[in-house]
Amino acid sequence: MKKWCNETDTTIELKCITLRELKEFCEELKINKTLEEVNISFSSVGVQGAELLKDALKENTTMKSLTIRSIGLGKEGAKCIAGLLKDNKSLDILTLNENGIGDEGIKAIAKVWNVTTMVHTLNIYDNNIGYEGAKAIAGILNVSRMLSKLDISRNHIGDEGAKAIAESLNVDNVLGNLDISLNEIGDEGVKAIAKALNLPNTVHTLNISHNQFGDEGAKAIAEKWNVNGAVHTLDISYNQIGDVGSKAIAMILKLNSVLCNLDISYNRIENEGANDIAEALCCNKILQTLIIWGNQFGNKGENAFVQAMRVNEKLLKLDGIINAKLNQYLAMNRNPDPKYTKSELVRIIDAYCFPSQ
Repeated sequence: MKKWCNETDTTIELKCITLRELKEFCEELKINKTLEEVNISFSSVGVQGAELLKDALKENTTMKSLTIRSIGLGKEGAKCIAGLLKDNKSLDILTLNENGIGDEGIKAIAKVWNVTTMVHTLNIYDNNIGYEGAKAIAGILNVSRMLSKLDISRNHIGDEGAKAIAESLNVDNVLGNLDISLNEIGDEGVKAIAKALNLPNTVHTLNISHNQFGDEGAKAIAEKWNVNGAVHTLDISYNQIGDVGSKAIAMILKLNSVLCNLDISYNRIENEGANDIAEALCCNKILQTLIIWGNQFGNKGENAFVQAMRVNEKLLKLDGIINAKLNQYLAMNRNPDPKYTKSELVRIIDAYCFPSQ
């Protein structure tokens, strides 16, 4: 019989293994005392594989991280994982991406999740989860005292699912990192999330990119923005935000005392919206990274950002100026050659940014 790991291994990654091979590995896993991270992916072991892992982890108490990606769990396999969570209290990280567990699968997991569940990171990307599943996830958040990172991206929770998640953000939990991108969420769902963020909670990183909200959603985020809140990283890229929404985002930047990283790339921002955001950057002293690729502003908007960067000394990275003027500016401004005086450096910047002037 093949020996899958030695006595000093703490991690193992198994890809494209057979059910027989998984059975052999699980026999080792029962008595292993060193493995802390197991990654099993792209293997057609399905429910039987989940049963083997459940039985193995009843006896193993050293495992901290389990990744089961694209092995065909389905709802029945998810029930096995629920049994695993009920018996095993050592897991910190659980990843079940691309397994088609659906609403019924996540309901089974939520049913056994309680205040003693030690998992602090749950990744269930791309699992065909809809509104009913979102309600089950909200139930997990309502009882969990450990879950700090949740990725439910590339599912189908929609506005109603987003509302269910939003309601759970205000209970006594410790969720800090929430990814609900690629979930068909429109303005109404974002309004609910924005309202929740205005109340006391612990969310510091929020990804709502690749959804379906536009100016109304952006305005809701701005109107409900808590200047004393915890959010330092916000990703609203790949939506339908135009100049009206950009003006609202600019207000966040003007009032902001926390937000350090903002991604608004691939929206519908034109010159007017770019100018509003650039003006806000002139008085913002907190933001460090702004990503604006793939919008619809031209040279006028581009030059507004360049001018703003001459004033803002805190912004360390701005991705999205098509001709890279800004990156050239940043390279010189953040690491200037000591042989240049301030006035000489400004002339060099102008030569890069405004060669025709």
